[in-house]
Amino acid sequence: MISLLQAAELNRRGLRYKAAGRFSEARRCYERALELLRLMVPADTDALATIHHNLGGIDHAVGAFASGELTARKGIALRLSQAVHPRILAADLIALAALVDGQNRFDEGERLYLAGLTLLRLEPKPDRVEIAVALNGLGVQYARRGRHRAAIRLLRRSARIKREEMGPTHPSLALTIRNLALAGQRRPAASAGRGFP
Repeated sequence: MISLLQAAELNRRGLRYKAAGRFSEARRCYERALELLRLMVPADTDALATIHHNLGGIDHAVGAFASGELTARKGIALRLSQAVHPRILAADLIALAALVDGQNRFDEGERLYLAGLTLLRLEPKPDRVEIAVALNGLGVQYARRGRHRAAIRLLRRSARIKREEMGPTHPSLALTIRNLALAGQRRPAASAGRGFP
C-alpha cells in the first residue's frame, strides 16, 4: 500500500513538473513511480496504465513521437486488460492520436481522434474539455493536410468549448486560437473570406 501511495505522489509531482515545462524531472518521477508499481503484487493495472499515458505525454512534449507511441500503446493494452471507463480510454486514444500525428500517419491519427470523440460523446455527461482537446488535435491535423475548411470549423468549436469551460484567459484556449489563426493563414487566398471570432 505504501508503494501505491508513493507512486501516486510521484505521479502528481510529475504532472506539476510537466505543467511547468520541466520534462526531465517529470520523466524521472514517472519512471520511479513505474518502478514502485512493478514491485506490487498484484500490480495496480490502472495506475500502471496512467503512468504509461503520462510518459507518452512527456515524449510528445519533447518530440519523441515514436517512443511515446510505444509507451502509450502499452498503457492502452493495460487499460484494455480490465474493465475500463470509456472516458479514460478515450483520453488514451486521443493522446495516442497526437503521437501518431507527430509521425505524419494522419489517416491512423484521424481514426484514433474520431474513436476517442465517439467514446466521449457516448457518456451521459460528456467531458467537454477532453472533447475540445480532441477537436483541437484533429483540427491541427486537418490544417497540416490542407483540409482548411474542416480545420477551421473544428478549431472554432474547440475554442468555443474551451472559452466556456476554462475561461477566456486559459493558456489552452490561447493555443487553440493560435492554431485557428495558423489554419486561416494556410488556406488558399481564394477561400479566405471571413475573419476569425
